[in-house]
Amino acid sequence: MASLNLGVALPEIWVALSAMVLLLVGAFVGDRAMRLIGLLTMAVMAIAIVVLLGIDVSNTPQVAFSGHFIVD
Repeated sequence: MASLNLGVALPEIWVALSAMVLLLVGAFVGDRAMRLIGLLTMAVMAIAIVVLLGIDVSNTPQVAFSGHFIVD
């Protein structure tokens, strides 16, 4: 197995998984949870930004999944 390097794709993975969970919460709880889902969505995006800022792209582009995902 070549280089997976999941740390490079972590912000996108985090946003995708969190969106799926929040969508399920909204579907099952309904309108009662709209304010909570909105606040949690903002928190998810803030965490993704913090993780994104921690990725080092100073010298060379970071490659993941054998070159199929590049952060430059």
